Amino acid sequence: MRGEMGNTDAESVSDLELFEKTSDGDEDAFVQIVDRYKDRLYGFLRRMVSDSSDAEDLLQQTFLRVYKKSLDHCRINSFSSWIFTVAANLARDELRRRARIGRRTFTLDDGYAETIADKKAVTVEEVAYSELRERVDWAVGCLNETYRAVFVLRDIEGMSYEEIAMVLKIRIGTVKSRLNRARLKLRVLLAPYIKEESADDM
Repeated sequence: MRGEMGNTDAESVSDLELFEKTSDGDEDAFVQIVDRYKDRLYGFLRRMVSDSSDAEDLLQQTFLRVYKKSLDHCRINSFSSWIFTVAANLARDELRRRARIGRRTFTLDDGYAETIADKKAVTVEEVAYSELRERVDWAVGCLNETYRAVFVLRDIEGMSYEEIAMVLKIRIGTVKSRLNRARLKLRVLLAPYIKEESADDM
């Protein structure tokens, strides 16, 4: 069964309502879910696995799982948190698969960041020139997966600490500590490429 939602009506429908409509066989509702989340999820997955092709595959798997879950008529409390949880789990599985087959993944030495005295947080916005975006993506890809997920969800996707805790199934305190460590490690990598700021603020 296909729905007959117009553009205006579709925009006013919540994610959970679209998910429920999908459960009832409304294909247009599922298309609307895909349209709402495909760009954000792709960006998240690409930064998690550092590979555009793999990110595309994982994006398709994410939506496939969402569709299959809708057929079970499952009750979802926070759709946004849940769909990112699905994507995060798939990304984690992919990174573990790579580790098993020996595919190289960039990481930082865990003790390296502690040698830096200036612990001011670094964000993507601090990078001055657009040509350095690839460098930023590379730096994010160098993070341990646990730090990378928190950084991308917070500083790129703009999620709250509470939402991130729900997505990754960890405590809010753990979210904050991992985020601080991720920002510090990124500052180490990007130090030669970002504006120097005064050290009296932190």
